[in-house]
Amino acid sequence: MTTLNATGPSSSVSFQNNESTFNELTVNATQSVTVDASVKSQVGGIAIVAGGQVDVTSGRQLNAAGDGTSLTISAATLSLGAGASGSETIHNSGTGTISLTASSGNVLLGDHVVGADSGTVAFSAAGLIDETGDNKTVSVTTSGTLVLNAGGAIGETAGAGLTGDGAVDVQVGTLIAQTFMAGGLFIRNAGDLILAAANTANGDVEISSTGTMFVQGAVTSGGSGDVTLDGDKLNFSGAGDVTATSGNIAVTTGNATGLAVANDTVFRTDQGQVSGQLLNAADPFAGTANTGDTLSDTNRDAILNVVVADPLGSNIGVQIDWQEGDVVGPVQSTPPGDPRVQIVRSTVANPTAGSTFV
Repeated sequence: MTTLNATGPSSSVSFQNNESTFNELTVNATQSVTVDASVKSQVGGIAIVAGGQVDVTSGRQLNAAGDGTSLTISAATLSLGAGASGSETIHNSGTGTISLTASSGNVLLGDHVVGADSGTVAFSAAGLIDETGDNKTVSVTTSGTLVLNAGGAIGETAGAGLTGDGAVDVQVGTLIAQTFMAGGLFIRNAGDLILAAANTANGDVEISSTGTMFVQGAVTSGGSGDVTLDGDKLNFSGAGDVTATSGNIAVTTGNATGLAVANDTVFRTDQGQVSGQLLNAADPFAGTANTGDTLSDTNRDAILNVVVADPLGSNIGVQIDWQEGDVVGPVQSTPPGDPRVQIVRSTVANPTAGSTFV
């Protein structure tokens, strides 16, 4: 194993000119590490720790030895230039894993920047994770699991219809993603995807897939963030609950028979709406509205109409959490109103398509 230590107060490491080959490589630098010539490990892994930024120039490559090895980079910030499909900038073959950490800043990704065969790829950033140029070219590839953890946003919105270029483009087997502070989560996947978990502290969740999306874990948008899931087909397991804390949920498939929802899957929003082509209808919950009188101490009558417009919409559970009453008397407020002290619940377990429930 080769170890390079540049631990003086202002010490940096730079790889230049010709490709460097090692059996196994560890680099420790007080300041920056610059990779301006390819670095390859023939037998083991590659580990780089830098107090400053790690820069890998476009067209250059860090390549670990594959099965059973790891390629890890930990730095204040990461800037990874573009590679090519099959020759990604950061690459590990077979079951080899890749772990990239920006301890105090951002991770910026070029095209075809990270590639693994079936190994796990993990990103962790104190700031945001984003592409250096917005387009629809894949930045990260693995048939295994991609793990994304960021203090800020991950990508940017793809806009109306999810046709824009802001999302981080990936081609992965399984996705686990989370933001810890204000910022959304915006991912576009090429092919089928297992969505194991996606959560924001305060921001939108926007995930699309050109193939079938298997939602097998909780999807939650914090704050006023919306949840948008889009795929050719969508398959929700019992653990694939979708929650928009105070935002809206939109679920859309590109296939007329593309939605499968387990019996105990829950779509939950406190103050928003559930919409999208959820059950082969443009607006499956059309007509949802408050139609009763204002509640007061003497008037407890109010009506909530729920219309299931989809002709295939059966075995849909509708639960209404109705909060009423006030500890000091009636309060005039715009819905959803002030916190209440009493909850009355009504569940419609098996509506028939087109029925109105009052």
